Amino acid sequence: MAMNALKDKIYGYLEFKGIYRSEANDALIEQSIKELAELNSYRCVYKKYSEPIDFLLKEPYVSFLSGSNGYYLCALTLGDAVDLKTEYYLKADKEKGVIFDACANAYLEFKADEYEKTLEQDISYKFAPGYQGSDIKDLQAIFDILEAERIGMYLTEGYRIVPQKSMVGIIAIGKTALKQCGKCVMLNSCVFRNAGKRCFDL
Repeated sequence: MAMNALKDKIYGYLEFKGIYRSEANDALIEQSIKELAELNSYRCVYKKYSEPIDFLLKEPYVSFLSGSNGYYLCALTLGDAVDLKTEYYLKADKEKGVIFDACANAYLEFKADEYEKTLEQDISYKFAPGYQGSDIKDLQAIFDILEAERIGMYLTEGYRIVPQKSMVGIIAIGKTALKQCGKCVMLNSCVFRNAGKRCFDL
């Protein structure tokens, strides 16, 4: 992803925090991206399957995988150091911390996208437990199957992923699945929709 495209995504996040385009913010973003490139310890695990594992034999996973040729389970993280630096900046300089946090979110997506280009040609977005009414407790099944602790990822008792700059998901193969707002748990309070946007279009 070119720097300008990455900046566009970052500003898409920042506008909802009241931070807009400026030369000063551009400089902070470029500095943050450079720091993330040096600081992150990106690790991932992707496993390919042709048949559904037990926890996927229910909705909405059945509908999500319908018509696919298989799927990947995946887990990926930027590592603990990025979380620690984000927390430091948020305490030391609130605005810089918010910018660094947005940059870290966009950078994780960028790293995932780059890796997934090496997989199948026709794949969906990452569908994670908690989407469209699915049970967030299903995260545990994915963590166990992928042995996510091997790449430094853990679940809290409340099913929060640690490190924070991490992702877990299911990717359908041979199917173009589009994200939808309709069954999102944040539908009624979504700041993106209230502003006439969608989080996955940033």
